[in-house]
Amino acid sequence: GPAVLLTSADGVEVQLAAGSQNSISDAATYAEDADEDAALFSHVDLNITGEGSLEVTGNGSDGIASKDDLVITGGSLTVTAADDGLRGKDALVITGGDVDVTSSGDGLKTTNEDEADRGYFLISDGNVTIEAGDDGIDVISDALFSGGTVTVTGSVEGVEAQNILVGGGILDVTSSDDGLNATVRSTTTEETADAATAAPGAGQMGGASMGDDGSNLVLYGGSVTIDAQGDGIDSNGNLTISGGEVTVFGTSSGGNGAFDVNGTFTLSGGDVLALSAGQMEQTPSVVEQAFVSTTASGSEAVTITANNAALRDTAAPRAFGYVFYSSPSLAEGDVVTVSTGSSSVEATATLEGGAMGMGGPGQMGGRGQMGGTSDQT
Repeated sequence: GPAVLLTSADGVEVQLAAGSQNSISDAATYAEDADEDAALFSHVDLNITGEGSLEVTGNGSDGIASKDDLVITGGSLTVTAADDGLRGKDALVITGGDVDVTSSGDGLKTTNEDEADRGYFLISDGNVTIEAGDDGIDVISDALFSGGTVTVTGSVEGVEAQNILVGGGILDVTSSDDGLNATVRSTTTEETADAATAAPGAGQMGGASMGDDGSNLVLYGGSVTIDAQGDGIDSNGNLTISGGEVTVFGTSSGGNGAFDVNGTFTLSGGDVLALSAGQMEQTPSVVEQAFVSTTASGSEAVTITANNAALRDTAAPRAFGYVFYSSPSLAEGDVVTVSTGSSSVEATATLEGGAMGMGGPGQMGGRGQMGGTSDQT
């Protein structure tokens, strides 16, 4: 069973004494129906604080789990788990400290599916590093990033929640599938399936193919970097980008894109750069800030220049065939030069969106100025 089991209290605070080094580990196996399945398991609200360190090894299942709220306000935590790293049923909140999670399952997780205002994740300060065998952060309701640094070094999907909101701090995600994925967990219900079937475009490939499920993904501040082999940013509902610095490295092969939005894709601000394969790309449908969207092949870096000023100079982790860029520095009609080292492409900034592209390099047509004039060097 658990190394530490908290069964009854109004709430429990674990204080890590300044300068102390502490460690706990649990059993190597649990019964399949075991309800208490973490090295540190609490049936009540659990707050971990202090200035010391705690090393947690979840040999049989999870590292730290609470059936109510799990809150971390300080300390240095290193968690290794056979399944999930940190799990809070009602909420998982981080307001300080350093957290390092290595897990075979999800890194951070909430599980309350029964109450609409519960099952959320919030980080307002602190530093979190996650290496997960499954999802980096798997949240039932809202995933809120308002300060602090979250680095997902490995995952299947980086962050998955019904609503994802990033307003501050640093979020850096590496994933083998989608980087950020906003989705309602009831998408398998009969009602949602019927709605998806009846939705315009149902059955088509690309964005808007499965219908709007009501989820929301909002980027309005902070720094977001996505390195994804699936879709970079995927919302089964709406996507709004209104601020912050956003960098998306999407797939290098077909079938996915930098952005995949089933509902409304709104662009009203932010410094946004996306590189992807160029075979399944989507541009905003509601546009309040000018952007360019063009085929441009490269493998190492991209430089964006407009009005005799370099707006972005970014290294690329792998080959790409498509570039999307938007900035408050761009105005409709500006001629933007996209340089990749092997080629230089000029494209015109536009306020007209709604295009989707399929196919390889070349004129990809449609609204959103996909294509442009290529000057091979």
